[in-house]
Amino acid sequence: MPKFVRYESAIHHFLLQAKRTAEVERHFYPISYPQWKKFILSLRFEKVTSQTVRVIWSYPTVGRDTFSIEKIAYYVRGDTKDFVQAQKKRGLVFHDDSIKEENNRLFFSFFSRISKKAGFSIHPINRPDVYYDGRSMKRYYDEESLSDDWAKQVRVGDIDVIKMNESCTAPEMRYITSQLSLKGKSLLDIGCGLGEASVYFALKGARVTAMDISIFMIDTTLALARVNHVTIKTQQSSIEHFKLPKQKLFDIIYVGNLFHHVDIDKALERIKTYLKPNGILVSWEPVDYNPIINIYRKIATQVRSKDERPIRIKDLDTFKKKFRHVETKWFWLTTLVIFIIMAVVQRRNPNKERYWKAVVKEGDQWAWLYTPLEALDKGVLTVFPFLRYLCWNVVIVASNPK
Repeated sequence: MPKFVRYESAIHHFLLQAKRTAEVERHFYPISYPQWKKFILSLRFEKVTSQTVRVIWSYPTVGRDTFSIEKIAYYVRGDTKDFVQAQKKRGLVFHDDSIKEENNRLFFSFFSRISKKAGFSIHPINRPDVYYDGRSMKRYYDEESLSDDWAKQVRVGDIDVIKMNESCTAPEMRYITSQLSLKGKSLLDIGCGLGEASVYFALKGARVTAMDISIFMIDTTLALARVNHVTIKTQQSSIEHFKLPKQKLFDIIYVGNLFHHVDIDKALERIKTYLKPNGILVSWEPVDYNPIINIYRKIATQVRSKDERPIRIKDLDTFKKKFRHVETKWFWLTTLVIFIIMAVVQRRNPNKERYWKAVVKEGDQWAWLYTPLEALDKGVLTVFPFLRYLCWNVVIVASNPK
């Protein structure tokens, strides 16, 4: 590899690690983020030798240090097996995602040492191999990256907020709206995504605060709010780590399609802190037991998080342990035939589009089939309630926190 490419690559890796570190600090210790940002913006680089890079900074004080790029791993053309063996001879230890993982560790050590010399203290939570609440920090990066990429592909002008919440193929949102009195109520939307629900609730008269792990999702939500002439507040955070003023309590907390990504017990404990005594938590989540949907999940790996865990019976019990009153409503049983048609008849690639979004957007086209099947579902689940666990989604309405 040409020397100048190695040098430029080293700077890219260093700044990428700096950004990751600062973003994690932002989640956990937001008061320190402005100082981290100033420090990173002050960084300058010089090539000392073909294997050594000098880092210079001017904030909070002037300083300099160097690091060696000798052990940086690169993706190359040719026989991967031979390349990995060659890298191991140089003393590098590889994991499942060998090159990426090793470079993360290498540049974390560089940035950790240099930022410490500049007067900053990196909290242990920032280490690439550290676990927080049983989850690797890498998983938060992966979820944020997946959401970022999704938001970048969306045109706000193409989002019909009313259709996405009132379509015949959006039974979860139709039911949720029927259970809530929204006008004048304070509502927190955790994991707001593109903002369809946040903006819809605002259109119905709620005072909405929207939250998401992805800053690009937040930007999309704000843009969607402007297009629909409503105002909402936003905050970037994950469900496990968000913090609001202690006196900030909400009438309604909405968590749409998110609990299956997180530790439900810990997430509910945090949510209860911000729910009024007579407040309502409402969510809808995918269920784990349907074999057809599980086949889809195994195929659609490019549009789903790797670590998601669809809702199981024990998860519903967790809600009951945290709230005195919990109701569930189940959706999509025979109506799942629509997804079979999309995959088998229409031959639509589940890694190129999100079926659960497409079916709502195309609600008018599917009404002829969905409407009678929805009626059939209601009858079947009334007569055979044990079949509810084969449904695709469940709506959870919880109140009176313990």
